[in-house]
Amino acid sequence: MAATHSLIPCQQFGARAGYYESVFHHLMYILVKIGCFCLMDVLLARYWYLWSKLN
Repeated sequence: MAATHSLIPCQQFGARAGYYESVFHHLMYILVKIGCFCLMDVLLARYWYLWSKLN
């Protein structure tokens, strides 16, 4: 993918920006997964609390 941009003078900057973008996307993916896990945990805890109060 980067080979097509070899004629551009700012190739180094483009490669660096692409690297930072991929790292950012990776971090966002991790944060989204952690957020989903936390949300599931909160919902399960609330459900378990209500269920234990009813029984």
